[in-house]
Amino acid sequence: MLEPPKAMQEGMETEIGSLASKMDANQAGMEAMQVQMDANMNTNQEILARMKPMMGKILKEMKEEILTMMEAMIMDSNEKFEVLQGTLVSLIDANQEEMKSTVNTLQEKMDAWRASMRDDQKERMVCQQATEANPEKMESRVEHWEVPKDEAAGKTSVAKKKRHRGRNLAEVIRSSRDEDNFKLALVVQTDLKMEKGKAAAQCSHAAVMAYEQALHHQPAVLRLWQACGQAKVVLKVETERELLELAHKARNQGLITSLVCDAGCTQVAPGSKTVLGIGPGPVNLVDTVSGHLKLF
Repeated sequence: MLEPPKAMQEGMETEIGSLASKMDANQAGMEAMQVQMDANMNTNQEILARMKPMMGKILKEMKEEILTMMEAMIMDSNEKFEVLQGTLVSLIDANQEEMKSTVNTLQEKMDAWRASMRDDQKERMVCQQATEANPEKMESRVEHWEVPKDEAAGKTSVAKKKRHRGRNLAEVIRSSRDEDNFKLALVVQTDLKMEKGKAAAQCSHAAVMAYEQALHHQPAVLRLWQACGQAKVVLKVETERELLELAHKARNQGLITSLVCDAGCTQVAPGSKTVLGIGPGPVNLVDTVSGHLKLF
């Protein structure tokens, strides 16, 4: 068997020695790293050991703070709830008192209305009997309503107008046997071009004014009108002049007139005469003033 050349053998031995040196160096490095890792682990364990009490203390403090905040929130909520509960109780008590007062007021009004209706029926029967027996004496029993007038013109015609209106009211009572013979006419001025809602509101003003005047100046006629169902009719004229002429004619007939002058907040100018109420009064007497007008 041939032996390898000497030079080759020496090279291989050199290579093997170099590899062995490197392996030894790597082994030493690994051992150093292991020592370093062990040292780091010990250090970390020491740090964790020192941090553990601190973390426990921090968590405890946070827990106590959170509990304190929650207790404060709960107490604040309870106080607010108690205040709200007290407010609601007060409102309920106030509403109950108001409702009781309203119910009592309504009951009193109903009782007064029933008594008024009973008195009205009795008065109608008495007036009819007296009218059939002696119509001329009814003038002295009828309440008169005076239309506002200038002082200069009023001094010369008061007695004459009272007698005239007295006769009209006597006719009202004599004709009160029918159930549909009283009405209130509401006349709208169309030149103002009011919308339907505005016109309805103005008619309501006129109706309320007519009721209040009748209540104070012609209560007997008012009760007869109420007994007939409070009939109303809405009519129209084009101009303010026509409206004023109708008001003058109605007053001469002894009828109540209610002329609405708007404040001018919406749609029309301030002082605009929007609606004229004629009556309540007997249908035949109201129709002598407004019977020729068309429906609104």
